This record gives sequence, structure tokens and C-alpha cells, in this order.
Amino acid sequence: MSRMEITKQVVVSALVLCGLCRCAVGPDYLTPQRELPAAFAGSTLAMTADPTLPVWWVSFNDGALTNLVAEAIEGNYTIDGALARVNQSRAVRQLSFYDLLPTVTSQGGYTRAKDSTSRIPAPGPIDLTREFYSASADASWEID
Repeated sequence: MSRMEITKQVVVSALVLCGLCRCAVGPDYLTPQRELPAAFAGSTLAMTADPTLPVWWVSFNDGALTNLVAEAIEGNYTIDGALARVNQSRAVRQLSFYDLLPTVTSQGGYTRAKDSTSRIPAPGPIDLTREFYSASADASWEID
């Protein structure tokens, strides 16, 4: 047997064993309920349903730090809100990156006009159709 065939047999055998082990529990398996202790081992603080954030930063006696922490706690109630602010700051950073690149603009136009033949006396048919084409391109780059 070649090395590739042996590797293939080992991988297939491992997948089959994993699949059989998964089926060994059965469809009516219930997760056992565990009783949690009221406090961690060696801890003097009891666990509560609504834990409060300790105010360790107050010991620095810094009003600015206390205000910053209060503002952070007030603005970060949910993970979804924090994730939205992270995504917003990433978008702003990405937009500010584009200010470093050159700006290129272009414009084009086409106009077709036909004048009335009643304004110009002429002996024969005259084509008074005019076409105007315009194109422009600009490039600028502000080096900071």
C-alpha cells in the first residue's frame, strides 16, 4: 500500500470512530444539574445575582479617573453596544485612510442641438444639427 492510501484509511477510520462515539449517548440524554456553591473556596464574598463593580479606583483620589470610569460604565451596558462602537470606530478609521490617497475625478458630456431653419434663409436644405462633446479629468493629492 502507498503512503497516501494508508493516510486515507486512518482519516476515514478516525471519522467513523468519532461518529460512533457521538451516537453512544443517545437522543434522550439530559445534562446533569450541578449545584453551585454560594462562594468560591477561600473567598469571604458571597456570590449574588447582581454583582456590583468594586470601586478600587476611588483610592487614587482622582476625580478625572472617577469620571472616566463612570462614563465607561454608563456607556458599556451591553456587548452589542460595545461591538457597534468598535465597528463604528473602525469605519471612521478606514474613511480617514482615504484622505491619504490621491483624489481623481472625471466628467464627460454630450449635447446635440438642432436649430430651426425658419431663422436662416437658405436656398436649399441645410443641416443645422450640432453636437458638442466635453471631457475633463482632475487629479489632486494633498500631502500632509
